[in-house]
Amino acid sequence: MRLCDAPHKVARREKIESELSAILHIDPAMQKLLSADGFADYYFEMQDLYPSQMEAYERLENFHIQVTGRRRYSEFDSFRKVLDRRLKKKQKGWPIKISLIKLLKYRSKEVIFKQSFIYL
Repeated sequence: MRLCDAPHKVARREKIESELSAILHIDPAMQKLLSADGFADYYFEMQDLYPSQMEAYERLENFHIQVTGRRRYSEFDSFRKVLDRRLKKKQKGWPIKISLIKLLKYRSKEVIFKQSFIYL
């Protein structure tokens, strides 16, 4: 008999699979909010709808907190750094070209917009 077929392991495996089967499907909007790409997509959609990009980001974080109970990023600056890394990575190796995107740089309370072509 294999170790994974021991009676206590089989019972535990069935219990875990039962728990996982009982989990309801996640709403597509919630799935988008919980993914890193989806969070960034929502941010890009919301940034022009609020008085400042910071307010758009904080509002999005508030929605994330409502769903998960915690922030996705510790602060706006760490989110910006993650965005910059992701966009640079996509720019290097992916062939699909998308239109101009405003990249936000937040330095010492000064907002600077840089337009750049991004390749996905």
